[in-house]
Amino acid sequence: MPRFKIRVIRTFVENSCQVLGSIDKDVMLRVMKKSILICIVSLVASLLFVLASYADELPWTYTQLTTKDLTEMNQMVRNGIKEANKQTPADPEVLKSLTRSIFMRPNKDRMIDKVFGELRSALEANEILESTFSFLVSDAIEKLKDENTKPRDQVSYIIFLENFIAEHKAESKENAYFKKEFEKIRDAKIEVSKKAASERKLRLMEESKSPSLIAEAVLGKAK
Repeated sequence: MPRFKIRVIRTFVENSCQVLGSIDKDVMLRVMKKSILICIVSLVASLLFVLASYADELPWTYTQLTTKDLTEMNQMVRNGIKEANKQTPADPEVLKSLTRSIFMRPNKDRMIDKVFGELRSALEANEILESTFSFLVSDAIEKLKDENTKPRDQVSYIIFLENFIAEHKAESKENAYFKKEFEKIRDAKIEVSKKAASERKLRLMEESKSPSLIAEAVLGKAK
């Protein structure tokens, strides 16, 4: 390094030390406290931003759920119900999240038939079966209408609605509640985005059809 630069740096350091030495200790302490407080506030703000960005993240996506076999899905249901029952009445948020996860799993192997019975009993026992599905259906529609929803999550919500329709198709013919939910899906006029369609074709080698059109077809037959 050139001697000139060394002299400049040395002079700067010496002057800085003199200035710091002349500052009153109480003043310096207040400045340090203020600096620490600013750092803490900045850190908290950054943490809140990160948490907000993950607030809408799904606990399980369709890709993760696809890999789970019957034993793992049954264990998930039992653990979820056990967790919900730690309070009285059972925690509806835990049961809601568990229901969403079960219906977001691709159902070619009829997994829902095998694992939903116990959870349905828990929902009915707590008188929240209809309110749970009403919330989850509305939430899925809202997320599919939001262009900021990730393609992977879009497919997860599409699969949820497909499974909800398929599992309650027979009930919708006589049950006013399920018929109303089907009408809600139909009237939402959901469009499958190109990214979601590509995601599903790549991962599952399946085509995607609008849940609104599926609901419309079922309601048409139910008339």
